[in-house]
Formats: sequence, C-alpha cells, structure tokens
Amino acid sequence: MKNARFFSVVMAVVMLVSAFATSPAAAMRSTPQASAPTFAASAFSPLSMSSFYIPDYGANSTSAPYSCYLVNQSPKDWVTMKSRQYFDMTWTVINTGHKWDGNYTVIKYLWGAKMQTRGDFFDLDTVGYGKKSRITIDMIAPKAQGTYPITWGIFSGGYRVCTLTFIVTVVK
Repeated sequence: MKNARFFSVVMAVVMLVSAFATSPAAAMRSTPQASAPTFAASAFSPLSMSSFYIPDYGANSTSAPYSCYLVNQSPKDWVTMKSRQYFDMTWTVINTGHKWDGNYTVIKYLWGAKMQTRGDFFDLDTVGYGKKSRITIDMIAPKAQGTYPITWGIFSGGYRVCTLTFIVTVVK
C-alpha cells in the first residue's frame, strides 16, 4: 500500500513537470509537420495561459491592429487623497489602430486596489482611428494610509488595446 501511494505521488509530480516543460508559446508554434503533440501539450492546452493570452502590441508598434495613446489622465499619478475620498478617474486616449467597435470594446479592471464603485468592466463607444475617447470611472480612495496602484485595460476585437494605470497615495 505504501509503494502504491509513493508511485501515485511520483506519477503526479512527473505529469506536472511534463505539463509545464512545454510552454504554451512553444505549443502554439508547432507546425503540421511536427510530431504528434505530447501528453502535456494536448492534456493541458485548454487550461494553459495561451487560451487566455491577449496580445498587447503597445501604442508604438507599427503592426498593432489595436492600440491607443494616453493623452491625459485626471487625477495624475501620485496624487494625495484623504481616506475614502470619492473621485472620478478619467483617462483620455487616442485610438492609434483599427476602429474600436462599440459592440466588442470594453474597459476592464485588471489588478490593484479595488477603488471602483460601480463595477469591474464597462462598455465603450465605437472609436475610429485617430479619434479621442474619454473614459471616466467613479472611484473612492482606499480607507488605510498608503500608496495604491490600479490597472485597467481596454479590450477590442479580442485584443488588448492598451493598459491604463493610476497610483494614489492615501493620507488620513
């Protein structure tokens, strides 16, 4: 019985190691002429990070199908606020890529201090190339003193258009 338990643990470790030995990026680069996929690539591909990967080409990329450029942000990073102070976070961006279809474009909370008061994602309007979009989110400063970052992303047509950040310092 002890040997069977030991064998099960060893097999579980071997399977985990083999699952992560093949990176999702390497699995995506395989060609039809390549040999049959390994157990790791086939068994774990639905749960791999490649299933959730959304490219971020950045505002300066010439091959970016979707991108944006931050024109203005209010309040500015490193602003000092009082504990539990309400404010509107506003980013103004210019679309520097393909048109953002309002049916498929959202701004979504990604990580950081949860300061938003009404939700984690919001639909955006259609924005053509070279056009500005002003995005405002109702927020409240955290209760405890400290410095808090927050990151949001604009997504359109299955691509991350750009990432928007904000950093606030809370005082009593």
